[in-house]
Amino acid sequence: MPHLLFLFFSMTSFSLHANHMSTEEINKIETICQQSTPQCLALLEVGLNDSQEYSRQWYRFKQLRLVALFELQRLELLQQEINQWLVAIGEPNNDIPPSFAVYIYIYHAKLLVGIADDKEVNLYLNKAVNLLSDINSKLPSPLRLIEIANLQISMHEFEKAKLTLLSLESKFKERHNPIFKQELYANLGHIAWQQDDKNLHIEYRQKSLKWALEAPNTQQKSVAHINLAFAYQKAELFKDAEINYRASLKFAELIDDDRTCESARLRLLEVVYLQDKIEQAKSLFNNFPRDFESQITTKHNQVLYQELKAKLVN
Repeated sequence: MPHLLFLFFSMTSFSLHANHMSTEEINKIETICQQSTPQCLALLEVGLNDSQEYSRQWYRFKQLRLVALFELQRLELLQQEINQWLVAIGEPNNDIPPSFAVYIYIYHAKLLVGIADDKEVNLYLNKAVNLLSDINSKLPSPLRLIEIANLQISMHEFEKAKLTLLSLESKFKERHNPIFKQELYANLGHIAWQQDDKNLHIEYRQKSLKWALEAPNTQQKSVAHINLAFAYQKAELFKDAEINYRASLKFAELIDDDRTCESARLRLLEVVYLQDKIEQAKSLFNNFPRDFESQITTKHNQVLYQELKAKLVN
């Protein structure tokens, strides 16, 4: 399943209640959450305590907390929270904002991957698509249409998603909106990868990076670089891949994004090795943090680490 888009719902989509935070304090949390997920999670605890329960601000912070828990792979905590909200959504006449319920369905689907069959995963993704489509019919938004396309990609409906995205590209080609353009091309890039079009994969990843560098989110700059590096690697353009893995790692280190740092370090090591720069690869491997192996978060990265270790450790 592709990386979940950061869903940019308007604050006005939530019910109105008073809260105890100043605009400056709220903006500070929003800004930090665009830059550093670990710092975001810590600040959100303060924000939730200072917001009136069930206010629009409270729901916004709850939404950001779900995103942060997933990004940091705090899956047990995320599962507990999702389970509570699924019960609440199932109650008749609940007043949970649809824009928030979308998150519950998406993350529940993601947590089901590898546990439940595809039918159950797609059941919740379809719930999210239907809710997003209903919201978009009332408050049209091109970014929300990208979110719908992202979910279609998750369900392997690549041609349907591509038609939506190419239509948006044509319609808004003159609009200067870095976040929108970054997400547009990131999703087109993912489709090109799935369809094994290496040249188009690189082209769309280049465009996504261009717009990411104009946007304020440091984490997305890191992600855009690693995605472009991966596209170059798949096309066996290892030098270009190396340059972009290094750039991704630099941005990820700025915001303590351990998950992206982990992937960028391993992929960088891999493409250096693939260029037959064995001594440089050994140096990179030996400079990994001492606890790197024990802190690897994904099965894929664990496998890649062991493969590289076997080649580099005599």
